[in-house]
Amino acid sequence: MKKTRIFALLLGGIFSLGISGCSTKIPVQKEVGQLNLQYQNSKEDNANPQSIAIVDPKFEIPSDSQAQGYLTHPITGQKIPINQHSQFSFNSQFNNTYADRTLQAMRSEFEEILTSKGFRILGPYQSFDDMPYSDKKKAYLSLIPEIKINFDTKTTNMEQERLYVTQKGILQVSGEMVIYVTEPLTKEKIMTKRINLSDFNIAKPFIRQYQTRTKTGGITGAALDKATAPESLVDNTDKAMTEAINEFYAQAMTKIDRYLATEEIMAYQKDIESLKNLKRF
Repeated sequence: MKKTRIFALLLGGIFSLGISGCSTKIPVQKEVGQLNLQYQNSKEDNANPQSIAIVDPKFEIPSDSQAQGYLTHPITGQKIPINQHSQFSFNSQFNNTYADRTLQAMRSEFEEILTSKGFRILGPYQSFDDMPYSDKKKAYLSLIPEIKINFDTKTTNMEQERLYVTQKGILQVSGEMVIYVTEPLTKEKIMTKRINLSDFNIAKPFIRQYQTRTKTGGITGAALDKATAPESLVDNTDKAMTEAINEFYAQAMTKIDRYLATEEIMAYQKDIESLKNLKRF
């Protein structure tokens, strides 16, 4: 029965070659996610008269390391490097599609957190040098944040079919926020605050199928390609990534809110006043 079915598929595939040519292109059904960057910051009753100058946060997204190892094609026996046909990178995808929106949300939330603690905000400025002298005099402190986010892929299974590869794995997100706290007039560094954003244990499963070739070779091979090719391939990487971003954002902002304690920010008041008094123009 099985041989008869394969023979019938072959006949159908050979017949279809005369109509649609020798190549077999398989469409990809992509599952698209949605960003939901929300966080409810903690409200404080403090009304601090101090102004804090903020420089625009900068994102650092590392490039992906190349996957190691080879797959053996089941028909030709050819050794195929895992990344030969795949240009996909979670870090690159994030940088191209979601980085700007995530950075904008984190910047706005960063300002909201400080405002909720009673501080007045100056800026944000594109760089420290863009801060006018009048604001440098008024500002109690200047905060220069840097945010590092990394999407790490752990492949759990990789299978090579006739025309495509199925990759299954786990997407993990890690990161760090570094805040450089300076006195604006003297540029004297008051402290460097590092907030670890890598201990949230965020892990999202994903599946990605991508085509590695459109034909095997020969009429019989081409017929088998058409007879055995699925109707479509599956790719849920976007959905996995947006779910990971949403979870990372909520937990990261919670931790940043907690670490930006009003008491610690105000603890340097005497040192800052001394630095401002030393500056002469």
